[in-house]
Amino acid sequence: MNSYLLRPSEPYWADITPAIATELLKLNKNNRPIKPQWVNFLTSAMLEGRFKESGDSIKFSNTNQLIDGQHRLLACVRSGVSIRSIVACGLDPEVFKVIDSGAKRTVSDVFAGFDLKNYTAIAAAARTVHIINQMMLGSSFMNMRKQRFTSDSAVLEIADGAYDFSNVELELTIRNFGFTRSSLMAFVVLGRRAGKTTEALQSFLDGGAKRANLNEGDPRIALSGWATRNTKIESGVRSHITVIQLIRAFNACELNKQIDRFNTPSVDSPFPLFSTNNTHEEQ
Repeated sequence: MNSYLLRPSEPYWADITPAIATELLKLNKNNRPIKPQWVNFLTSAMLEGRFKESGDSIKFSNTNQLIDGQHRLLACVRSGVSIRSIVACGLDPEVFKVIDSGAKRTVSDVFAGFDLKNYTAIAAAARTVHIINQMMLGSSFMNMRKQRFTSDSAVLEIADGAYDFSNVELELTIRNFGFTRSSLMAFVVLGRRAGKTTEALQSFLDGGAKRANLNEGDPRIALSGWATRNTKIESGVRSHITVIQLIRAFNACELNKQIDRFNTPSVDSPFPLFSTNNTHEEQ
C-alpha cells in the first residue's frame, strides 16, 4: 500500500496510477453501491482523453476507509489511464453521510465535465430520447414529463456511442428550419439506433435545409411548412413533437411518398418508428 497517500495532512494533489488505484480500492468498505453505467462512462472518458479532474477529492476516513471516489478509481483501473486528483485524508467517517447532500448536479453539469461539445443540447436530447423510449414501453408523455431525469439515467442513455456528433453538421438545418439542436440530435440518435446511417440522416436534413432541388410534394417541404406554421407550440412539448415530424418526413422520403401538409400530432399519439414499412403515416 502506498501509505504516503493516506498521511494526515491538508488536502493535496496526487498522481494516481492504475496500480495505486487498485491498492486504494482495497480500502473501499461499506461504501455506496457501485453504479456500473457511471464506471463505464468514466472509463470511456479516460480512454478517449475526455476526463477532466474537476477538483472533487478522493476522500479517506481517519480509519483509512475510502468514503468518496470509488467510481473514479475503478475507471482508472479499468482504463489503465493514470489520473490526477485531490486526496483528502483523516476525515471523520460521518462525512460519508453528507457527501452529495447539497445542491444536486444537473445532467448538463455532469456532461460539462467530460469535454462533450454542445453538452447542454446533448443533455436535452438525452432527456427527449429517454421520454420517447419510456413512451414506447407504455408510459404517457405527461407522466414522463413530470419525472426527474437523473444524472444516472443520462449517463446510461448516452453510453452506447449514438451521441457522438463529431461527424454530424446541423447548423444549416437549425438556421433554415428553426428546429432546436437538441431535437435534431434526438432525431439522429433514434435514427442511428434504428439502423439508419449517419450519411442517410445527414442527407435528409441537408436536403430539407437547402430545399432548392426538392420537387413539389417532397415531405421536407411539408415539414418546413409545418415548422413555419407552428412556432407557438409549448416549449416543453415542442422537442418531442418535432422529433415525431422529422421521423414521419424521413420515412415518407424513404418510401418516395409525396406529402403536401403535416398536421400537429398529439404528444401521446403512437410514436413513429424508423422503418421503410412504416404504416403510421396519418397526416
